Amino acid sequence: MQGNNGQPASDTPPTLSTGAGIRRRCLFFLVFLVSAGAGDLLFADYLRRTQMEGLKYVQLALFILLYTYLAFSFTVALFGFFSRFRHLKISRSIDGNGLEIDIPEELPPTAILFPVYNEDPARVMAGLRATWKSLEKTGKLRNFDFFILSDSRNPDRWVEEEIVWLNTCRELDAFGRIHYRHRRKNEHKKAGNISEFLRRWGRGYRYMVIYDADSLMSGECLVKLVALMEKNPRAGIIQTVPRIMRAETVFARTQQFASALYGPVFSAGLDYWQQDEGNYWGHNAILRVAPFMEYCALPDLPWREPLGGKILSHDFVEAALMRRAGYQVWLAHHLDGSYEEEPPNPVEAAERDRRWCQGNLQHTWLLFALGFHTVSRIHFLNGILSYANAFFWFWFLLVSTLVVMRFESSGLSLIATPAFFEWGSLSLMSHGLLVIALTFLMLFAPKIFAILDLLRDGERRRSFGGFWRAFFGAVTETVFSAFQAPVNMLWHASFVVTIPLGKSVAWNAQNRSSSEGLHLSDAIRCYWWQTLLGIGWMSLAWHYEFFFFAWISPVLLPMVFAIPFGMFAASPQSGRSLAKSGVWLTPEEREEPEILRLLKEEEAHTVRLAPTGPGPSRLLAVLDPYVNALHVTLESHQEEAHDEGGPAFFTAASRDELLRIDDALWRRLLASPKTLRDAHIRLWTGNNDIGHDEHRSPAAITGR
Repeated sequence: MQGNNGQPASDTPPTLSTGAGIRRRCLFFLVFLVSAGAGDLLFADYLRRTQMEGLKYVQLALFILLYTYLAFSFTVALFGFFSRFRHLKISRSIDGNGLEIDIPEELPPTAILFPVYNEDPARVMAGLRATWKSLEKTGKLRNFDFFILSDSRNPDRWVEEEIVWLNTCRELDAFGRIHYRHRRKNEHKKAGNISEFLRRWGRGYRYMVIYDADSLMSGECLVKLVALMEKNPRAGIIQTVPRIMRAETVFARTQQFASALYGPVFSAGLDYWQQDEGNYWGHNAILRVAPFMEYCALPDLPWREPLGGKILSHDFVEAALMRRAGYQVWLAHHLDGSYEEEPPNPVEAAERDRRWCQGNLQHTWLLFALGFHTVSRIHFLNGILSYANAFFWFWFLLVSTLVVMRFESSGLSLIATPAFFEWGSLSLMSHGLLVIALTFLMLFAPKIFAILDLLRDGERRRSFGGFWRAFFGAVTETVFSAFQAPVNMLWHASFVVTIPLGKSVAWNAQNRSSSEGLHLSDAIRCYWWQTLLGIGWMSLAWHYEFFFFAWISPVLLPMVFAIPFGMFAASPQSGRSLAKSGVWLTPEEREEPEILRLLKEEEAHTVRLAPTGPGPSRLLAVLDPYVNALHVTLESHQEEAHDEGGPAFFTAASRDELLRIDDALWRRLLASPKTLRDAHIRLWTGNNDIGHDEHRSPAAITGR
């Protein structure tokens, strides 16, 4: 007996086998605890030798938090490095460690969702068209339907989306296969957008693949994801590891290079200890529709926003709910053909991080909620610490500064006591250097493992242009990241403070353009306080103690030079120059995959499908007969339609008056098919100052 979506009628999830996973995790966490404990004890003994008192207890607590988190990342990379030696057979992945995946003759119906919010319609449609044509080459296109789920609040974007959708459907003969829906009330943001899709169409599909506006996945990757779900009926979510693509600025290029070089080792390590209790990142993933609809409805959190109320970072929670229901969540880290774009500069990245920070801090409520698996709680904690650690790092540096100031002001001499542990006959200076060396080893070991992994893999080494070119890229990327890290620390620390105080984030469309870089005035506005803080802090450190000044300078110097460095990082010209010289080139840049070539071609084409007439695109919904008919037809099919009708709230009688209407009234007009139709007829047939020479013909406007 089959359900409406081809899913077996019995929805009882099978019991998961945990024996192998428990043994694997025991080994992982044993290494993690030993790694963390060794550094924590070494630093604790160093503080004891310098007379433990007062602020040093706070200093020790902060170090333990920071170093333990660092040790976790080290352990992930360590196990990822060894698990990539396939002959050791210590890792079991959903995709058979990259082995060939059998594709069934017939695939079940799968929906590909494009949730959008005030995005460039040409770019979104280019990604959809590239995916369509890539799937067409696999011979499996008939098994996939596409849905553009618009939450756009900008009236121009709303109208442009409809025009580009119509022209694409006409060109690809895709009516009934590529669907467009604009949601009038964009409640609960992206999670609400997907929930509304599921209420309308979810029961017609066994799987859904979630895209972001800047996502891209090859047809082969999509077909393999569906095949993996078919092969593993207990899998509820399979998350791919998207590679960064099309970076132009210096900042984005470093992120792209790091993703390509270090990503495989780190994602293999995540898969090693997570296994079937992985995480979901909100996009570039496939989900089993029936259990998602039944078990993954998001609860409201206690208290009020920004830390309570509606859940902002829904993806972690949905993965935890899927696991609680007994389904598996996997990371397909061997699967190629999954891509996304990076914010073009550090300021845009910080804006995105602020949204993520608020969402992750909300997960504090869920750490102690009933029913979640232990691994899901670890995912929540890891997400919280990914931002809270910036706050801890800032306070560790501040407390360390206060400890030095207090001691130097006392005029006392430091008499070190013997080490508690048998570290050898280390002097206090050597003991401190050992702590620093071990910390740096933990910090840079993941990159070292990635370089060693590249060294043993000849094919991958050649894809980077040879070992030494990749090694030089890793060294320069490390220097860049080290210079960027203190500024990120200050931003993230400020987020952790201001968000609990009630400063919620706005839901804005991400700026994906890198054409202009960061102007001096914008750089000063964004970085002035980091610069002043760095100058003051360095002056204080220099005044009290030279060796402390030398120790803390690598953190404070990037703050001092935050303005010029931020402008350099955001420069597309510098990024292109580095690309021409061969610095930070990725395998995809050296040999362009077909899906990226398709995206480039389709992007050049879809620009011509968008309206290009004079004035805002929203005018076309009133002035152009074809666009008016298109919009009225689409809006008339809205299930939640409440058409106010008539011209009661709309009295514009000319093009100039239309231009003076604000966005809120335009949204009301566009949401009322009857009013819009009446306005169109009145403006074309009534006594008004609209002339045929004031706007282009309908065919020219819509590109037909």
